[in-house]
Amino acid sequence: MTAQDPRLDALRSRLESALSDGVALRRDANRAVLVDFGETPASVQVFELAQDVDVYSLTQVVAWDLPLSEDLRADVRAAGEAVQFGSLRLMEREVSADLVLHYSFPAGTLSDRALREFVLFVLAQGVDARRRLVAE
Repeated sequence: MTAQDPRLDALRSRLESALSDGVALRRDANRAVLVDFGETPASVQVFELAQDVDVYSLTQVVAWDLPLSEDLRADVRAAGEAVQFGSLRLMEREVSADLVLHYSFPAGTLSDRALREFVLFVLAQGVDARRRLVAE
């Protein structure tokens, strides 16, 4: 299936419709739905995992350019324990790191209202992790 598959595009549109009230949305060149939520940007891809198995894959940038240290690694592990849906991943470079929350789930199983509430709940976990880890 291509990124322009009508079925997958309908799932993108459904997600946009479910989130449209009060959430800033747009699409990127790869047709991902981009979400601005709190202080964190997120991207939701839609793809076919297997025949008749469509998936939403959410990636949220929780924080970026964090000074890399053992304390940060420990803090991320502790913050990750509070995440109920998804996982926090520390993307390490030489002296700094970015923190992302990633979660994938079946695309066709939730009502529109449940889809909205679920995605907002997952995104709120990322915002909570950011508040725990980033002193602003």
